This record gives sequence, structure tokens and C-alpha cells, in this order.
Amino acid sequence: MNGVIIDCILVQSILSVMKATNLLLTFALVFFSFGCSSSKKQEATVEEKKVPIDAEKAQAQAIAAAIKLNSKDLKLDLTELKKRFEAADSVYASIKRTPCYGRCPIYEVTIYKSGFVAYNGIRFVERLGQHRSRITQDQLKQIAAKAEEIGYFELNNNYDSPVTDFPTTITVLNVAGKSRKEIKNRVGAPDSLKEYEKFLDELLNGLTWEKVADSNQ
Repeated sequence: MNGVIIDCILVQSILSVMKATNLLLTFALVFFSFGCSSSKKQEATVEEKKVPIDAEKAQAQAIAAAIKLNSKDLKLDLTELKKRFEAADSVYASIKRTPCYGRCPIYEVTIYKSGFVAYNGIRFVERLGQHRSRITQDQLKQIAAKAEEIGYFELNNNYDSPVTDFPTTITVLNVAGKSRKEIKNRVGAPDSLKEYEKFLDELLNGLTWEKVADSNQ
């Protein structure tokens, strides 16, 4: 009889231990499940925050890369620089002076809407070779205002003569609201056009220029 009682007590003890163990296992599972869920939510939150930041950074880098200049650009010649800027920018104005039979200055300057300026001095000029600079948006507006003042868009496209030993000055202007205008001036242009050409030269001479290495250097 005593043996049976002892066996019953042992069975009850084992059952109690098993119940306690099951409770502990259940608690542990709930705890770890909650921990994993919180960790996934945190990771998802971090990823959600990273996406817009990375997208904005990529967009900013793409815009900056379109027109950014760095030390490597010094190895590019003027032609390559112009190609690069024309791909992301557009020509606003330019002036070019061609050779004559004497010591006429020969150079070409292209001004872009971003303010970038490309210069190539060929012969009989103070700055020989390829240079670059920048002008402000206010200076771009001054060019447009001067053109409007002299009636640039109403002038003839060509002032020429059979005499070929005179240099030709070629100007281009491409401002908003107007069709692109190019004027070739060799002989017989009105004083107003010469005034505009002089205005461009004076504005450009006042800029700070940086030498650009030739491609064969």
C-alpha cells in the first residue's frame, strides 16, 4: 500500500515538473517571437529611410556630374569641353573673329546659358590657347539687354564684300523668346553692331580666365 502511494506521489511530481517546463518553453517562444518581429520592423524602418535618402543623393550626383568640372578636365581640349557642355547645356551667345592678311586678332568665345564660357585664342591675342571662365546670370541678362538696345534681331544676317582681305566677325545670340540669330560682319555693318561686338569683347576681357591644357600636351 505504501509503495502505491509513493508511486502516485512521484507521478504527480513528474507531471508538475512537465507543466512548469511547458510554461517556460511557451514563455520563451513568445519572447523570442516578439524579439524577431521587433528586429524585422526596425530593419524595415531603416530600409525605408535609406531608400529616399539614396534616391535624393543619386539625383543630386547626376545633376552635378552633368556640368561639374574637376582637375581631370584640365586634360581636355576646348572641343571636348564644348561637347560636354553642349550635351547638358545650350549656347547663349558667341563671338568669333577670323583671319585677315595682316595681324588681326583671331579667336572664338562661346557663352553657355549655365554661365560657362569657353575661349580659344588662335593668333595675335593676349591669351593664346584654350581657356575657360564663368559669367553671372546678371551678365547674361546684360548681353540680352544690349542686343535688344541695338536691335540685334532686326539686323541683316550678312554684311559682306567681294574684298576678302578683311576679317569677319561672327556673332550668335540665342535668348528666350527669340529665334537663334547669327550675323556675319565683314564690311558695311552699322555702328550699332560694332558697338555690340565691342561690348562683348569688353565683358569677356573683364573675366578671370583659367588655362585649359591642349589635348596633345
